[in-house]
Amino acid sequence: MKLTTKTTLLLIGVLIIGIAIGSVAVSSYLRFNHIRKVAEFRRGEGFVSEMEQIIDPKPEQKEQIHSILVRHNEWIQKFSEDQFRIFVASLDTLNQELSQVLTPEQMKHFENRMEQIRNRPPKPNDRRPGHHPGPPPPPFGE
Repeated sequence: MKLTTKTTLLLIGVLIIGIAIGSVAVSSYLRFNHIRKVAEFRRGEGFVSEMEQIIDPKPEQKEQIHSILVRHNEWIQKFSEDQFRIFVASLDTLNQELSQVLTPEQMKHFENRMEQIRNRPPKPNDRRPGHHPGPPPPPFGE
């Protein structure tokens, strides 16, 4: 094998390894960043800061806009907590009904799968576009 052929193959190999390492690094960063943003939104910090970035208020507007966003954020947090309580109650009912029909082995398998789903980190593309189940949120201020 000629020296130029060996050199070309070596460079192509290094290029392929670099592309693989780069894609793994980028996907890890995007996943970490997505999980961090979701956590910020759940704590309530994300909504206000994200909306302030989108609005880009003038200095004289900042205080008023911030107070409006904080007020709406409180409503959003309450709505999210209510929805989570409804979801948990629904899962409890589901487990009770299934336990009356499934065999103990099937129930154990079901519980293990649900635990795996509950503990896996969210993927950026987990949400499908389109209509979301459930009624629309109540009007603000109720």
